[in-house]
Amino acid sequence: MRSPDQPVGFARLCGLGAAYGLSWSAAYLVILGVATGELMPPLGNPYEILCLAVSTVLTCVTMTLLTARWLPRFRTWIVVPVGLIGLPMGLALWTTLSLFQLWIFGDPSGRPDWGDLVEMFTRLFPGMIVWMLMLSVMTIVPIPLAVLNCWDLRRRMMQASA
Repeated sequence: MRSPDQPVGFARLCGLGAAYGLSWSAAYLVILGVATGELMPPLGNPYEILCLAVSTVLTCVTMTLLTARWLPRFRTWIVVPVGLIGLPMGLALWTTLSLFQLWIFGDPSGRPDWGDLVEMFTRLFPGMIVWMLMLSVMTIVPIPLAVLNCWDLRRRMMQASA
């Protein structure tokens, strides 16, 4: 058991980022459900579910590690701009990881070609970013979730540094 005066370690931050990643997976499914008009949108094959989980968890762990050390040094109101700035940053990282995994798992021969990756990124990346940002604003789900994640991370880090 960790006492409140011990600093939050790397493993605990990664675990917290993974928990945030699972909440973002649920938010993604809600956004997809709103976009398609279904309660539980079909994700197709199991690789899509694996790509969704791995992409969101890795993105949230990365964003947690990036903001964990400096977020408690500022006042409480800073969680709003950090959450709003972190949303497109995390979205860009998530889209990159998702497309990369789609490139790896999407080739049935098991030998993906680098030219296909470049074509996929130039064709799909801008559209995915615009589509997800537009859905983020329309569904309102990701904006409070990003701010709440930053608030929770700041609160946990403040407890650890007190």
